[in-house]
Amino acid sequence: MNAFLIYIITAIGTGWQLSQQILMGVWGKPSNPIEYLAFAGSMILLVSAYVALFSLSRARSIAIVASALLWMFYVPASINAITGIVSGGHSLVPLAFIPILLLVITTGYSVLTAFRVRRQKASDVTVHDAPPKKFRRIIIVFTGLTILAVVFISVFLVGVEREVAAPVDCTIEHEGDRAIAKMTFQKLEGFQYIETDSGEVLAYLRTNDLRNVIVRVSLTYDFGKARALNLNYAYLGNIKFRPYVERKP
Repeated sequence: MNAFLIYIITAIGTGWQLSQQILMGVWGKPSNPIEYLAFAGSMILLVSAYVALFSLSRARSIAIVASALLWMFYVPASINAITGIVSGGHSLVPLAFIPILLLVITTGYSVLTAFRVRRQKASDVTVHDAPPKKFRRIIIVFTGLTILAVVFISVFLVGVEREVAAPVDCTIEHEGDRAIAKMTFQKLEGFQYIETDSGEVLAYLRTNDLRNVIVRVSLTYDFGKARALNLNYAYLGNIKFRPYVERKP
């Protein structure tokens, strides 16, 4: 039971931290192959946690390999972080060091228990190689229910996109020779307006009443609450256009 808990907690802690590092590439951070290798180590460590339900010796071997992959990232990262803190270039963030502490515990546990089991076998002492069946069943059922809950939440409750028809007040403004249609939402909580310089939209607004305009926009909802207004497209009648919020020069 100890092996399962230690391995799975460390896998989650390191995996979450590494995933955040990798996702920073969205904002232009250069890709680092070591981060991907270490993230693979977190996933392997997660596998070792479930292997520990059936064979502790195999789980320890897998965990040691996973730890080696993780240390390839965490050794230089720890040195850089400590150096930055000492020099005053970085501020101390205790939570950032929790995955490192977990990895130290995991590595020490795997190596020490491997040596202890080896000594016990040399002394003809019976070594229990797996936790009780009842514990295994509880963990497997809990994992299955957790996966189903995550899938259900991901599909039906988080990141759900829905089209909404929203009344707007329209104005046509000009920036030099450029005309811009500004559509201010009357009742769309959290969102003020969208703009477009689409010729079709401008032509429609110039020939229709600007006081009774309905646009369809796509919103992203989390647990029924609007999280974001998607600016990939919007509809004005049958006219599909790409809106924006900031006026481009």
